[in-house]
Amino acid sequence: ESLRKDVRGVGVATIYATAVAVFGGTTQPIVAWLDQVTGNPLAIAWYLMGATFIGLVASVLIGETVRLPARGSLGASGAAQPERDSNPRPSV
Repeated sequence: ESLRKDVRGVGVATIYATAVAVFGGTTQPIVAWLDQVTGNPLAIAWYLMGATFIGLVASVLIGETVRLPARGSLGASGAAQPERDSNPRPSV
């Protein structure tokens, strides 16, 4: 929903592949370094809890767009919908 319909597949795949490469590729050296520097095996658990916390905060901050028409989709009239704000926030 955050990406236009014509680039959605490529965009999601690129974002996912980049995240897997960056975080999956660096986790092993970071964990080994944390264990060596601290000497505490729980440092690895703290690293994982920190990464989980960052992911949870990011997921809470992402705006919900389920009630808005997708960009590039056709509305009920068959006319193309105008572009919308990329990060809409409901007014409270």
